[in-house]
Amino acid sequence: MHQQQSARHTRSAISLAAIVACAAVTGCAPAPQPHALTTSESQALAIARFKNFAEGTRAISISVLSNEQQLGVHGYFDYASGAGVAQVWIGASPPENVTTNLLWWTDALVGEYVSLDAAPDMSEEPPLDLLEQAGWEYYELDGQLSPLMAMLATTAALGFDRPDNPLLLVQTDALWLGDGELPLPSQPLGTWYQLPSSDEARTTPISLSANPATPRVLLDEDSMMWSAERVLEGLEPSVLEYGRTVNISIPVPIATEPNSSR
Repeated sequence: MHQQQSARHTRSAISLAAIVACAAVTGCAPAPQPHALTTSESQALAIARFKNFAEGTRAISISVLSNEQQLGVHGYFDYASGAGVAQVWIGASPPENVTTNLLWWTDALVGEYVSLDAAPDMSEEPPLDLLEQAGWEYYELDGQLSPLMAMLATTAALGFDRPDNPLLLVQTDALWLGDGELPLPSQPLGTWYQLPSSDEARTTPISLSANPATPRVLLDEDSMMWSAERVLEGLEPSVLEYGRTVNISIPVPIATEPNSSR
């Protein structure tokens, strides 16, 4: 009898906790489900990559999970020139006395520069002087090679010199995914979209289930991009976050004979 009463009390406590939790989450309203793009949503997504191009050079931070090891990347990408430069390190944040390990890349080529010198301060601008140093090694950028290479390729692909066609976007597998938090005091919420997996119109009915491996982007109300995510290994997404814009052009790396992909 005592065990039955205890069981009833336990169930009551669990039920009460569920009710309290439900009330705290706006009445347990169901989470919004992904849906195919509406006309206004396709127009918003269509200008997002062009917004990056028009903005020019933006600060970027990338967090990559590769082989159960976290990599951090911080630097800048110039969407007008199509080139980026960044420092890379192992761990969630730069270790003390971190040495220089720079990446300089486009959508087709990545250069690496390693030095025992202290890593450059990138808080204000990219270290353009180091791009002129001897010792850079260049490789073809293969996004299939590793999560880091995939995120470098994703970053480079998020700018374009003209808006996408919104009429074509609605015929792809692009999706509206829901709201997301923005790093903007004046605008706390933005909108997540799944990018199309192909520029071609879909030939089968659209799947309303988000594909974690397909890049998704977070836009503000003006279609400015603030974050991008992809799940490349395991369950944790690799994340790209944008910061401020700087009025500095990053030159494109040129390698006459790049080494093999790595």
